[in-house]
Amino acid sequence: MKTTVAILLLSALALANAQSICKKSFTVTENYVEKTSALVGCTDAECTYAFSNPLVVGTSASGKTKAGDNIGTCTVFSSTAAGENRSYCMMSLKTPSGIINFGGEFPDFKNGDFTMPVTGGTGAFLGASGAVRCQVVKPGYTWTYTVSLTKAPTCASRRI
Repeated sequence: MKTTVAILLLSALALANAQSICKKSFTVTENYVEKTSALVGCTDAECTYAFSNPLVVGTSASGKTKAGDNIGTCTVFSSTAAGENRSYCMMSLKTPSGIINFGGEFPDFKNGDFTMPVTGGTGAFLGASGAVRCQVVKPGYTWTYTVSLTKAPTCASRRI
């Protein structure tokens, strides 16, 4: 009986988390995790990194509601002495409802605020289009993404 109740509570929590980001517009925050990031390789002019970092719902880096993961690669093509990088990134916000793909130039500078196009998606976000606004909270460590889709995802009309 206790196991059944625990499973039902976890299922209800997962459903609530999925529904909080399965909308036409939502915000998540990414926090860098060193153990899930790796240097892929370098040339004389640039270095490429691969990563999989956790996402939380909302704009707080200390948020507790897990939204999924941001998985992607970034090629750094210029850096400053302060550790700020200008990169080209291709990323996927992996959520319980599906994946949203986006990418473009990523100026990872203090107080950075820029927009990248949504290039597609899977699951409830199949065929997604729109834009992702990125706000750099702490260069190299914390970023907030506000996703604005041109149409609502299919999960808005069905049970997840």
